[in-house]
Amino acid sequence: VSEVDVLLISNCFSMLALPFITEKLGFHGKIYATEPAMHFGRQLMEELVHYVTRKPSVNRSEEWRNDYLMKMLQDGVLKDSHDYLGWMELYSEDEVRRAVSKIQPVSFSETVKLFGNLKATSLSSGFCLGSCNWLLETEYCKVAYVSASSTFTTHPSPMERPRLFSADVLILSGLTNAPSADPDSMLAELCGRLSSTLKNGGNVLIPCYPTGVVYDLIEYLDGFLDRNGLSSVPIYFISPVAESSLAYSNTISSRSFEL
Repeated sequence: VSEVDVLLISNCFSMLALPFITEKLGFHGKIYATEPAMHFGRQLMEELVHYVTRKPSVNRSEEWRNDYLMKMLQDGVLKDSHDYLGWMELYSEDEVRRAVSKIQPVSFSETVKLFGNLKATSLSSGFCLGSCNWLLETEYCKVAYVSASSTFTTHPSPMERPRLFSADVLILSGLTNAPSADPDSMLAELCGRLSSTLKNGGNVLIPCYPTGVVYDLIEYLDGFLDRNGLSSVPIYFISPVAESSLAYSNTISSRSFEL
């Protein structure tokens, strides 16, 4: 890691290991990301630290390593993991702040020069607010790194595809053979179950990240409740970073959200 010169961050979900890299593994190079990715990535890490620090005492927190539990974990969630006994302790809030402070923000379509003859340009990927793909150029070739991307019309800026067409090499990540579910039909099913539950006096709990698709979900559910005579039903956004997340994304409508 200490020999790496540059980190190009594609979206906020790609940042969760950043404090390990910058504060524990000796990275001293440059880091680039869009400002929204920086902001939401910091929130994701702050939420993670908040929940993990509610762990039991140090003595009890090591109990998962006993032989009986290790055998169960090895046959299950750790089946494909390696060197899990050497896992590092999670970073602290201070390490999160120091790591994020080292990021140099860029805008969409902004080009930065690296080492003279190499240029890096961030292109909107349409995946979430601030997410981007990276186009690396020299006078001889163009290499495009395509991370999580989406062509659906939601809160993020649309995916910028034309400049990717001229690339000599594509490096792709996060691929699927084909979409396994249609978002519209999934939302219709969710709203159908939500409506029947609420009309029967129940409550609905939706686990989600404090950023990303949650903004589209809140906007969609807000409109659905209003159209179906359920506008008096409150929406609670529960997260230690909920207030700052909603304030930054500017997705609060006329509805009153409880944080």
